[in-house]
Amino acid sequence: MRATLEADRQRFERTRQLAEVGATSRRELEEVTAMHHAHETELAAARQRLLLLGLSVERVGKLETASQVVSDLTVTSPAAGVIVTRSVNPGQVVTAGQELFVVTDLATVWVIGDLYEKDFGSVRIGTPASVTVPSMRSQSIHGRVAYVDPRVDPVTRTAKIRIEIPNRDGVLKLGMFVEVTCTTGEGARRILIPRAAVQSLGGHSVVYVATEDEGGSSSGRSNSEPSWVRRSR
Repeated sequence: MRATLEADRQRFERTRQLAEVGATSRRELEEVTAMHHAHETELAAARQRLLLLGLSVERVGKLETASQVVSDLTVTSPAAGVIVTRSVNPGQVVTAGQELFVVTDLATVWVIGDLYEKDFGSVRIGTPASVTVPSMRSQSIHGRVAYVDPRVDPVTRTAKIRIEIPNRDGVLKLGMFVEVTCTTGEGARRILIPRAAVQSLGGHSVVYVATEDEGGSSSGRSNSEPSWVRRSR
């Protein structure tokens, strides 16, 4: 195509020079000009198709000489990772749009878990989660909930959650079963008091708690803080 374009360019230059001295018609010059632009467009389209097929700019540039035209080409994957699916074999004829390989970056993987209906209110996007592999129960891999499916399975009464887990060591394999634990903080002990029990004393918020020896009285303890006063932060 480049050789054809070069020959067409020379014809265009000759016709243009002849048109300047009146040796050819204006119509012929326009026809040659249009043909020249059409060949330029075809060459650019062919080059773009090769780039879309995976050839590098350097490799396409080497195709200008016949000695560089070979039947075997190396197509570089657009993403780093490992091949998880191969759909072709050497010598097989393929068609446009056919899936040849699936390359996946497994540095971060998705763990799909089942969330029980009773836990819908405590697990949300961003909730810390840990994953335990059955063969390595002593080791947990930590991540966070990235997605909670709004749909509930009518049979199991569970919703799917997606947890993003770092997998730089390749411990987690595609399709394996794991145990998921979400840390909601609801298991921590909390002290609950009525709002009216909080009082202001000397610029601090305090809570009055009755003790067994004092019975809720401050009698005889005027020089120090009563034993039934506990500061609340």
